[in-house]
Amino acid sequence: MTEPPPAGARLDGRAARAVYAAFILIGTCNVILGPLIPRLHARQGVPLETLGVLFPIQFVAQGVGAVLSSRNVRRSLWLGYGFISVGLAAVAFGWPAATVGIALTGVGLGLAIPASNLLAAQAHPGRRAAAISQLNVLWGLGALGVPLLFTVLRDTIAPAALAGATALVAIAFALMLPALSSPAAPGEGRRPAGGPPWAFVILTAELFLYTGAEATAGGWVIALAGERHTAAGAGSNYVGSAFWGALLFGRVVAPAVIGAVSERTLHRFCLALSGAGCVAILIARSPWGTAAGALVVGLGMAPLFPLIAARLVAFTERHRSRASGTVFAVGGVGAGALPWIAGIAAAKSGGLWVAFLVPLAALAAMGGLLAVGRRLGLGEDTATPSPENSLGV
Repeated sequence: MTEPPPAGARLDGRAARAVYAAFILIGTCNVILGPLIPRLHARQGVPLETLGVLFPIQFVAQGVGAVLSSRNVRRSLWLGYGFISVGLAAVAFGWPAATVGIALTGVGLGLAIPASNLLAAQAHPGRRAAAISQLNVLWGLGALGVPLLFTVLRDTIAPAALAGATALVAIAFALMLPALSSPAAPGEGRRPAGGPPWAFVILTAELFLYTGAEATAGGWVIALAGERHTAAGAGSNYVGSAFWGALLFGRVVAPAVIGAVSERTLHRFCLALSGAGCVAILIARSPWGTAAGALVVGLGMAPLFPLIAARLVAFTERHRSRASGTVFAVGGVGAGALPWIAGIAAAKSGGLWVAFLVPLAALAAMGGLLAVGRRLGLGEDTATPSPENSLGV
């Protein structure tokens, strides 16, 4: 590990603003497969089932990048944008170059996303959860802009434009951030991560359950609305919009709420609110009822990721640990695992409503983990500046 950087090594205002602004591009690049796959299918005639392999390629590569990200957080930031730039340049050539391009893009996202969250929290040690929430609002804005980007620009131009933009960001961060780093002391890089292992297990499990619950709710709610309310037709898409819109809105207002109530109280309330929304979806008998339940789930889930991530940052700083990247990587597996489990359960039962028992159970388990963590001393002290900063930067 590195020695704790001096006080002046924290991100200055200009660098912090750059990290935030650039995160809009991360949101855009993270969901690029949505509009990209149908366009590759239409332009090159590649079967959709063949193009589907791009999803696991990005997922696995992103996990690899996340594991590596905590070795040096600031270097991971500009390297991540560099990998994304090279990857998207390859994507612009179409199939099969897109397979390599998406793999490189995934590694870049895995490097840049944890690094950005950690640096945002580091820049605001007195309000870590609020800072991470604000950062992820910008991610959401970038994700919402993807369809517009592919509408305005041609299929090959959109990835190329993003490649150029991320290359400029990579160069800017490479020039801006190294001067803020502090050198490692001899032999420090060979030290094992600090902190009790059970704490990392709890934090990893919480991230796993949260990412899985969010992905399951957002991924299956439109299908459930369509199954229940066939007369609604395309209107079922608005149920999905209710969820994602509420999630984004919740992230916008979360910083103000986090400043008004304790993080422990907010964490419990959001778990209860999300669970109530899942129950509302389970018992809904109308399109409006399903949409209302989806909206409540989105509002409830909005602050949960910033709260969990802020606890992780506080814990790794206090114990001089570099395990944050691994926690983000393993925790993120939930986004692929729980929706899959929910789909299998729904198929075996013959009703998509069963899928929403999965996020409901995940939220209940998160409540149990929160209680166990506090009993074992893993408190929510994210608003208390750590006397030492050891993010490996």
